[in-house]
Amino acid sequence: MSDSWKLAKNWARSQPGVRLHKRVIDALQGHHRTQAQWRALIQLALHLEEVAKNENNPQPHFMRTYRVERSLFHQTFCSPVIEYYWEVVLKRPLLQIAGGFLFLMTLVIVWSECTFFLVRPSLSIAAAIVHTASDGYHYKYIQLCAMVVISYMCVCAYYTVFKLRIYRYYHLDPHHQTDANSLLFSAILLCRLTPPLCLNFLGMIHLDSHVSSEAGRGVETQFTKLMGHLDVLPLVAKGINIYLPMLILLLCLGTWFRVGTRLLHSLGIDQFVGDDDMTTEMVQGGKALVSFERNRLNREVNREQRDQYWAEKLQDTSRTRRGYGGNSSDGGASDSRLSSGRDYNDRTPIVADQDDDYSTDPFRSTARSYGSPGQPPKNLFDDL
Repeated sequence: MSDSWKLAKNWARSQPGVRLHKRVIDALQGHHRTQAQWRALIQLALHLEEVAKNENNPQPHFMRTYRVERSLFHQTFCSPVIEYYWEVVLKRPLLQIAGGFLFLMTLVIVWSECTFFLVRPSLSIAAAIVHTASDGYHYKYIQLCAMVVISYMCVCAYYTVFKLRIYRYYHLDPHHQTDANSLLFSAILLCRLTPPLCLNFLGMIHLDSHVSSEAGRGVETQFTKLMGHLDVLPLVAKGINIYLPMLILLLCLGTWFRVGTRLLHSLGIDQFVGDDDMTTEMVQGGKALVSFERNRLNREVNREQRDQYWAEKLQDTSRTRRGYGGNSSDGGASDSRLSSGRDYNDRTPIVADQDDDYSTDPFRSTARSYGSPGQPPKNLFDDL
């Protein structure tokens, strides 16, 4: 059965129509993905511009210039006043406080990773916190500390996995634009990362029996009973497993000084570094694209306002004609145009339609009334 399935699969791949169909599907998915990313970036840029403008607003009311896609929760519970206090007043200081807390957490994790193999004396900060809580039999504090530390480790590890983009094979994109292959690949990575993270956390807080046995704590956790230890290879158990986590310090320093970005930039790959010519061109190009989208949205807003204005103007004109006993047939035509629900815009004539006498020749109807085919009547546009 498997051989016949492989033969059928290879035959299908060899057909030009199947290959063309697959290429069309891939191209369509890439097109939709690019459009979704572009819309999200433009909305983010316009939102940040609106936040910057509302910082100078004396009234606690968030003024929006453009229509943005908002969730049902924001539409229901986030009034302009609440949005002003969140976006302008509270969001920046809260993010600064969260950044300071995460910076301290990073220092604790890095120091504990570099010193977790030293049991006597114990230099791991995470182990000191957990064992201090355990000495007083504060079970809920032990759970809280362990949950905070391992959650932060998982967020750091999984965030890196989610940011990996091996295009044509693996990429996670927002707005439901991720294909099935990338979802399965990310799920496999998460399943493979979770046990090593748990084992690393147990070693960091000195609850791995192969680390804590040196201090006289022969505690065997249920996780290590089920998953075991890294004792198959002596080199891994006694060398790499202990000293390799110290390399996280070099990784943190490389990330802080942006070594990878500078290396790619030196090779000619577009990267946002410093104030050189490449970065300046990228900034200017981004400003031009955002300005283009802003002008397009302004034209759409002005077009809607203009269409609404002329629709109200036509209604007032038809009411005035009926009030002063004007031509009933003309008023009926105007009423029929308004009642038909036609959407007037800058591509469709507002006063003239294809069914009226004003369609092609603007002086055809005036020639019938005034007898002069080439001269328009006076005060033709007074009602406008």
